[in-house]
Amino acid sequence: MTVLLDELRDSAQRDGVEKFVVGAEVHQDGSALVVTRSELDDFLPGIDEAVHGLGALGGSSNSTL
Repeated sequence: MTVLLDELRDSAQRDGVEKFVVGAEVHQDGSALVVTRSELDDFLPGIDEAVHGLGALGGSSNSTL
């Protein structure tokens, strides 16, 4: 898996990508974790979404989440 992530990251850098989004689906006992944005958020207030984070190309996926 690490090799694939490294290849994707290298390819993105060659294409000029500077940031990426990492997402995860978290399941436990038949349920899934969903987060809801604050109603005060400027971007898509109040929507439900998967856990995710915006990272830099040099960062790890785990630390981004």
